[in-house]
Amino acid sequence: MFWAKSSFAIGRYGYFGGRIVKELFVRVAERRLWSFLLLVLVGLWMNLPGSATLPLMDRDEPKFAQATWEMMETEQFTIPFFNKGYRFDKPPLTYWWMRAHYHLLGKTELAARLHSVFASILTAYVIYLFGSFLHGSRVIGLLSALAWQICLQVLVHSRLCVADMPMLLGVTITMYAIARLLFAEDEPRRFGPYYWLLVGGLAFGFLAKGPVAWIIPILALGLWCWPLGRQGFAWRRLQPVTSLLIATAVVSLWGINALIQTQGGYWDVGMGEHVVRRGVSAFNGRVNIPVVYYLVTGFISLLPWSAFLPGTVFASRHLMRADRKRAFLTAWFIAPFIVFALYATQLPHYILPGFPGLMLLLFADGKLAPLDTQLRRRWFWSVVGVLGFVSLVIILAGVLRIFPEPMDAMHGLVVKLGIITLLSGVGLPVALLVTQKRLSRWPLLLVVPICASIVTHIVTRDIRSIHPVVQLSEMGVFDDSGETAYAAQGMSEPSWVFYHWSGEQWRIGGDFDSAVEWLKSDKNHAGIFRTEEWRIGEKAIMAKWKGEPAPLLEDNKAEVARRFPKDQFEIVEFGGLNVARTSWVKAWFVRAK
Repeated sequence: MFWAKSSFAIGRYGYFGGRIVKELFVRVAERRLWSFLLLVLVGLWMNLPGSATLPLMDRDEPKFAQATWEMMETEQFTIPFFNKGYRFDKPPLTYWWMRAHYHLLGKTELAARLHSVFASILTAYVIYLFGSFLHGSRVIGLLSALAWQICLQVLVHSRLCVADMPMLLGVTITMYAIARLLFAEDEPRRFGPYYWLLVGGLAFGFLAKGPVAWIIPILALGLWCWPLGRQGFAWRRLQPVTSLLIATAVVSLWGINALIQTQGGYWDVGMGEHVVRRGVSAFNGRVNIPVVYYLVTGFISLLPWSAFLPGTVFASRHLMRADRKRAFLTAWFIAPFIVFALYATQLPHYILPGFPGLMLLLFADGKLAPLDTQLRRRWFWSVVGVLGFVSLVIILAGVLRIFPEPMDAMHGLVVKLGIITLLSGVGLPVALLVTQKRLSRWPLLLVVPICASIVTHIVTRDIRSIHPVVQLSEMGVFDDSGETAYAAQGMSEPSWVFYHWSGEQWRIGGDFDSAVEWLKSDKNHAGIFRTEEWRIGEKAIMAKWKGEPAPLLEDNKAEVARRFPKDQFEIVEFGGLNVARTSWVKAWFVRAK
């Protein structure tokens, strides 16, 4: 009798709980301010954990962060500098935005990344407005915006100090303005508010990351006309000639000045090397896998929404031609794939500008596409099954401690990465499916992301604890007086410049002998010299399996010890995970006594 009453009470609570939540969600969605506040809250909750503790990763993050600081020191707004040299990689908008956060919070990892967090939140709000207009439902707009905020690649790039999120915000604004002009029931007023929003989106996107912010919308419109929609549209509503001319004029206010100051260097390097050359030759010697690369990485980037793709994107040709709005969003989603399919340098986030289009497709019918066909059911459970298996393999690898010394500290990190994969690839899709069937189980949609956020924060702390640059910086070996000049040989990571900048130019890279001679030439010189390096991969795992030492990529310890006797030099030994090279390194910090 007790269990019967308990079951009845739980069921009744679940029914009313689901109904109340649905009514509350509709009320929030119908009010723009409430929706904006909800998106801000979710965006901060999903992206702030770890943003302050994760070290600046790879090579681009510290270069963006340090270039902004050097622009502030030199009171420069036009030309970015890194390590007292020109940095032509991207236009200046990201540096300007980051600069505001540095003024408020100082030179920290969090301040360097906040522009990406805020750009992601603002993109979510534009998606909300987009869906509200295009689908005629603010509920659909809010669902699409929330879907954007829990997409895996969005979560990754919303906490990175790079230019992608500001550029993506510009692209989303541009596509929203185009939709408002083309799908308006009445002829829009010439030079009206959405015309100027279009111009602003074009200028903003270009100033964030260059011409790709224009290529994506233009190609999406072309795909929409043919082959997806096979219908023309009123080009005159966009006033394409004047909108592009005015956007170009806005960009030129910065661009002409930059070209004059650098004698054309900004164009030669920024466009010639970082756009054209990367398109014809793989960056950093990466292996080029046309088309297939983005089908695989895109599948991972779109988690948890990868599990629902057959009911979202793969519509019939007849439906595409009958539903112009669906064709418009599909063209937007596909455009980056086509732009970068044959681009020589391949990175997973290059297709990110099309993701807002997919988010708006996901809930075009007011809910996720049901698993009502055999294809959809098989696809969903195949995705969940494969990712569940991969997650368990990763977790088991950490538990069984598959890496040899000195990589032992990696095992805890591997376990937590497996848990994140399990939550994003299995937990979230299943929670979405269960909640769709019974809204009363909505707490699952809170529990899974909360757990993922907690584990993510722990992972960032683990990475920080084994990051060699941060380790040495926190040992207090650097001279704060600014009298010492530094070199990094063998560990030529740009993060050295960010984490210890005294105003003196770092000597990064170069050959070993010249670096040694440079250090010995002045008592105010100090340097970092890599002594040993191991690749983290299958060779290291096989060595552990066979009970053998991990194979070295480089063993320069004896030579470094010979050139820097410990009775003549102050030596600090350190090591850790080099994320950019996927290797484990050991190095010496050397300074004359």
